[in-house]
Amino acid sequence: MLGTQTRFTRAALGALIPLIVLSAGCSESASEEPGSASNGAGSPEGGEGAAVAPAAEEGPAGPEASGDSYALRAQGQPGYASGALGSYQIELEGRGGWHVNQDYPIRIALAEVEGLSYPKAELDRADAADFGDERARFEIPFTATGAGTHQAQAHVHFAMCNPENCVLLDRRLALDLRVE
Repeated sequence: MLGTQTRFTRAALGALIPLIVLSAGCSESASEEPGSASNGAGSPEGGEGAAVAPAAEEGPAGPEASGDSYALRAQGQPGYASGALGSYQIELEGRGGWHVNQDYPIRIALAEVEGLSYPKAELDRADAADFGDERARFEIPFTATGAGTHQAQAHVHFAMCNPENCVLLDRRLALDLRVE
């Protein structure tokens, strides 16, 4: 009986650790009013409750993804030179009283696609060009190996918080880069 009880305790603790980590990263700031999030709804997508598991975005990826709590977008330049180092941006902004979680390990995984190479295949907070409560911005360096249109693909893991909740989010972006 003791062995069963121990396994249950470990399982329960394992389920609580992500919630504890999220709670530690969400503190009320002087500029935020309690209850100001998302027209009084508890979660960034209009539902109720505390932290939820990351939800993968359904449907085809594009250069933008958004919800009640965030706006996420990839933006490039009109044209790039083949063989030269270029970059595009990925920016995350809070909406409706939500802010970027300062403690959650934000991560951007860059997909290997033909025609593009990256100095780093994965970026985290330390790689951000700008990182604050209101927004996080990343410059994504790449080299295109040939002319044409290449689709840069990124998988972004992040958390948004308000005074009551923190929610893990998981979104994919795709951006066409024209290379001459």
